[in-house]
Amino acid sequence: MLVYLTLGSTLLFISAAWPPYNVYIADALVRKDRLTVVLIVLAAFFGLMVPTTVIVAGASLASIPLGKIGGAFVLFTGIRMFFKHPESEVKTGEEARTKTNREAIVTSLLISMVPGIYAVLAAEGITKHDLLQTVIVFICGPTGVLLGGLLLAYGIRFINLPIDKIGGVLIVLISLKMMFF
Repeated sequence: MLVYLTLGSTLLFISAAWPPYNVYIADALVRKDRLTVVLIVLAAFFGLMVPTTVIVAGASLASIPLGKIGGAFVLFTGIRMFFKHPESEVKTGEEARTKTNREAIVTSLLISMVPGIYAVLAAEGITKHDLLQTVIVFICGPTGVLLGGLLLAYGIRFINLPIDKIGGVLIVLISLKMMFF
């Protein structure tokens, strides 16, 4: 149970800090456009289904040990977060404010469709028949996006926290769980 709690809280934390979703949602909340907020969250949810399906189908056809390979991929992503510059993420988020509602929704869908940590973790849950892990991934991703947008919209910012470093450590822990447990 502790593994699922750690997984869920980590994914919530990472998705809440992930631009441009949180900027799109914050912008829509400031304009009191609740429909755009709902559509962005739904786009993040449905966008996650495509790469998860592709990864599961590919892993089952090729008899690939998804946990080991996915864990290595997630480990690489976590280590890369240590070397990422947060200024580039902030710049991307500020640029996102100038887009229209439709562009924000389509961009959120397209970004969600790119295979990443969430898709790998959801696919691992499906291939291991771990329904709880799969559900946690599909709930925590869009929920974290919404929470990040709410925090940004109402002025609570985590500027002094090294979010990329904290997220990198959490992702490395998730990758170790995927590869060895």
